[in-house]
Amino acid sequence: LFDKILVLCEGHVIYHGPEDNVSSYFKSIGYEQPISVPVAEFLVDMATTKRESFRVSESAPQTAEALASSWRAVNEENMNVDSGEAEVEKVDTDYYLKTSSAYSYSIYKDTMMVLRRQLLLLWTEKIRWFVLLGNLIAIITVTGALFFDLPFTGKDITDTTWYTARVGASTFAVIVFSLNAFISLSIFAEQKKVFYKQNDASFHRTATYVFATVLSSLGPSLFESMVVITIVTYMSSILNTDDSDFFGNLIAFIGFGFLSNVVVEALLKIVVFSTRTLVEAILKSCLVLISMLSFSGFIIPFDTLPNYFIWLYWLNPISWIFRGVQILIFTSDAFSEADGAFALSVYGLPADRKWIAASLLYCAGFYVVVILLQVLCLMYLRKGKTLVFTGKKHDKGNTELAVVEEHVSKEDVFLPLTVAFQNMSYTVSVSKSKNQGSNEKILLHNIYGYAKPGECTALMGPTGAGKSTLMDVIAFRKTNGKREGDIMVNGNEITSSNKRQYLRVTGYVEQQDNHSPRATVYEAIRFSAYLRQGENISSKEKE
Repeated sequence: LFDKILVLCEGHVIYHGPEDNVSSYFKSIGYEQPISVPVAEFLVDMATTKRESFRVSESAPQTAEALASSWRAVNEENMNVDSGEAEVEKVDTDYYLKTSSAYSYSIYKDTMMVLRRQLLLLWTEKIRWFVLLGNLIAIITVTGALFFDLPFTGKDITDTTWYTARVGASTFAVIVFSLNAFISLSIFAEQKKVFYKQNDASFHRTATYVFATVLSSLGPSLFESMVVITIVTYMSSILNTDDSDFFGNLIAFIGFGFLSNVVVEALLKIVVFSTRTLVEAILKSCLVLISMLSFSGFIIPFDTLPNYFIWLYWLNPISWIFRGVQILIFTSDAFSEADGAFALSVYGLPADRKWIAASLLYCAGFYVVVILLQVLCLMYLRKGKTLVFTGKKHDKGNTELAVVEEHVSKEDVFLPLTVAFQNMSYTVSVSKSKNQGSNEKILLHNIYGYAKPGECTALMGPTGAGKSTLMDVIAFRKTNGKREGDIMVNGNEITSSNKRQYLRVTGYVEQQDNHSPRATVYEAIRFSAYLRQGENISSKEKE
């Protein structure tokens, strides 16, 4: 059934060759296969402590390291696919490993494609959005009822309700959107997982994904802001509806609510993108929200903030929103110049309407910067992916593992590919204990092997031998640890410049992959081939 067998034992190769040579090789190093034991069972037991029952020589190697050394010493020529060749010839694999762009569409088409998908996702999740909108309406309606029809002047000199309650209601109206953003943290975390999976497969660019997501969310955010601000304005009489400048001030008020909505959501997305787990994201999001509210100028007035914290105030977008909203309200025609200036002075704010435009512009610019930071976070702060890949230098005496293949005409649609790997090692970090001098554990030790076209190779070994680890490393599925060694396709080394092309022309079926029980292996592979190859290739050629 199998042309070659590769046996792993504790991360070491102890045999790599045809099934017919298994019995003779292990007998030569002091282990004999009983007639009653099948080859498969014998090989697996050889990679465990059960091999002692097969030992017939006192000098037989007994550890994984010793077995690996014996295999290398006795079969060093097997480290070459074809050791009889004096020179290694690289086969042209540009058809498969060409260094063209990994993306099929231009930036514009890519953005439009992702935007259509994001709009479709919004439509399919409309019930969740309506629930969140209903939550906002319920909260702001209760707020409006609590601060219903606020007076524009005090009953006497000691009555401060007319401005303190108005400041509280208007401030809550623009920060209430942070509640929905906080509730959506789990959704952001799930979206991050999907993004990385699709981005690794070159479905779309990082920047186009972020920009398309932003564009698709602007409409719902604006509608939410209009509903919330309008309800609280009319119920609590934040602004005087009889004033000539009412609608202009209402539009500006809605603008502040809209900016608060999108900025807080964007900031919490950065928190999610830069953290490893949802619990960590929730804790850090709480810290961010509390910090922004504490240094907004609402809890601690601007003129009472310590000098060493003043930079947090000017950096905080919520403080600019608070400043702009209060100046917008108390410099309107609903209040006299003296009353408005007095109310603003309580919070250390000037009665100058130029701060309204300045606040809107700052928050808009801050939002653009946050969007750019989202792109950078997704590109360079991928938590959980700390993979280090290095190619090992070979000693002059060692023969490099390479691949020799026959030349294939460029007119042929299919070029046979041979995958080879050499000196593959994989190290991960573990918790350091008192009795251990190192906090690193080596899972693979200088593994080498190859898979030639038209051949079926079995990777064997007991549980914990490193089979899945080796396959994950070769398929670039490991997202942490340090990987060393070389992977080659037809003698061409896989590097960071052609890794994406390598992944696009190779298939990997994991242990937990789900497949249709009604499809044969051939049908499953054919289905994958149809998905991977372009429409310019005929069905006959794909078959």
